[in-house]
Amino acid sequence: MAELPGLSLIGAASATAPAPDGSVTARRSLAVLAMLAVAEGQPVPRELIASTIWSEVDDARARASLRQTLSELRAVSATFTDALDVTRQAVALRADGVTCDLWRLMRAAERADVAGLRLIPANLGPQFLYGYEDLGESFADWLAETRDVIVNRLVSTLMRGFDDPDATTDQRRGLAEAALRLNPLNERAARVAMQALADDGDVAQALNVYARLYALMDEELGMEPSDDTQDLAVAIKQSQRATTDAARPPARVLGSYGQPVLGVLPMATFGNDIETRQLGEMFVEDIVCSLAACRELPTLSNATSRHLADAPDPVHHLRDQHGVTYALRSTLRRDARSGRCRVTTQLVGSESGLAIWGQTFDTSDAELFGVQAEIAGKVVSALVPHIHAAEFQAVESFRASDLNAYQMLLRARHLTYALNRDSLGEARTLLGDCAATHPGFAPAHVALAEVHSIQIGQNWSSDPATDTAAIKAALGEALRLNPRDARAMAMMGHNVGIYERAYPRAKATVEQAVDALPNDAETLIWSTPVLAFTDDHDTAIRNAEKAIALSPEDPMMFRFEHFASIAHFTAGRYEEAAQYGLASMERNPRYTSNLRATMGALARLDRIDEIAPLRDLHHEITPDFRIRDFISGQAFNSSEKRAAFGKLLAKAGLPD
Repeated sequence: MAELPGLSLIGAASATAPAPDGSVTARRSLAVLAMLAVAEGQPVPRELIASTIWSEVDDARARASLRQTLSELRAVSATFTDALDVTRQAVALRADGVTCDLWRLMRAAERADVAGLRLIPANLGPQFLYGYEDLGESFADWLAETRDVIVNRLVSTLMRGFDDPDATTDQRRGLAEAALRLNPLNERAARVAMQALADDGDVAQALNVYARLYALMDEELGMEPSDDTQDLAVAIKQSQRATTDAARPPARVLGSYGQPVLGVLPMATFGNDIETRQLGEMFVEDIVCSLAACRELPTLSNATSRHLADAPDPVHHLRDQHGVTYALRSTLRRDARSGRCRVTTQLVGSESGLAIWGQTFDTSDAELFGVQAEIAGKVVSALVPHIHAAEFQAVESFRASDLNAYQMLLRARHLTYALNRDSLGEARTLLGDCAATHPGFAPAHVALAEVHSIQIGQNWSSDPATDTAAIKAALGEALRLNPRDARAMAMMGHNVGIYERAYPRAKATVEQAVDALPNDAETLIWSTPVLAFTDDHDTAIRNAEKAIALSPEDPMMFRFEHFASIAHFTAGRYEEAAQYGLASMERNPRYTSNLRATMGALARLDRIDEIAPLRDLHHEITPDFRIRDFISGQAFNSSEKRAAFGKLLAKAGLPD
């Protein structure tokens, strides 16, 4: 089939013919193609096109300009000639004559194509023919109306898909999330997303959808969600308690470690631009990572506290739910034009609400992330008096110039959390682009290594050796860029142990990482499997439980609980291993590494009747799985232990 010309109307408009032909560059020519594309193959009267795009001249000259433009389009390439149906009265763009990004989004909505739905942007309206508002008054009016029509048409199509009885849970979730991006106040879309997430076992994310809707409706409309929406949220919460309270191991809060516990609240930002808000997010993530280096001051993870931006009383929430004794508040006021910033911080006691310390910093974008190191040092000095601020070496991971890279990182994290093949592939591509365009941004390399690791663990890798090499290369680059990156160090140790079975080196590496960042949930959890497989069972269990306490609302909690299950399994504590494994499955039933470990624990306990749902789900996700292909690569530190685990999987009914 001959290659078709491509038309892009979202963002920077362009039209390109297949090589070796050229492209369309004239803005009015692109405006003509846009008007035709919106009609989706239907003829558009020539008078309408001419009067809309050339409204500043008389009718005769407008018609002549349109004739000239059509002639120029056909001169670019024979493919444009084939794509245009031109008569004396009207012009049409044949649906089979071009590819068009707007049409792809419409088809994705009609077909509930999960991968395509993820491409629907939140700002679709303003992005359609971005920058073409100055093409004339009539065209500006047409453009404003058309943007609304496109968004409304797309939302209507998405919502029709909600009622399709044949739609899968993933499709309903994709449809609802796309509708919410286009209109965050769409209550029905929120309910569909909440239900789909709950059905998929992701209760925490379902309740996050509700929390965002509640905060947005209160802020913009001064009202609460409808009774239907609130009732659904209550039902999901009750279901969560009913299904998980009995199965999940008792949670250990940070306060039980006998140390002061700090929670860093989301930064309040003043300014309408998204750049300022995301600089605030980067700032808080950086300061939490720095504070995690203080052994005497456990600090709740950013993944747990970041959703509290709109909570009515976040300090008391952290105190009551997570044992936090102190909270750090901060605000960022920024002039986007000059890049000048004012950061205000306040350290308060969670019981009294009284300020213990506070300071204002006047700085610039370029110096902003140097301020976080000073703040971290002063917080440590205030709460752990024997440590002076000057002695505390804060870790600075980000710079203001990393903002674009950070935005890509956040998007990739979201795709990774979905844990399906398509979204993981998108995350890998996005992180590869991020690493290529921002080669000095170490977190992108760490996240890319994590994606490759998940591909192998899920049995989705077509070439495990290549993926293993990619993990090592990505983490090596991250550590070259930042040799103090304890998370990269812990992940490197994990992968050296799991894939190379170089146990002494792996254990030394994860121990060095934990020593550098002893209160960081990610560092602790990545250390757990290596410690478990090298028979340091007590430390493995302790690190896993502390990681869970540091980040109890982490989007990747299913992995935390899986690693805790491994720690208990290798210690011979099979009841606890099964308990953690089943809890992990409740959160994310598609995590195949956990399904296998949990089936092994249940088989060891002779709880055979409980295995069938896990086995069926495992087969659905990895139909080609065979024990003989899998077991030789496992991380147990002896062939006897690997063989014993293989026998447990066979007892569970997995194919040999």
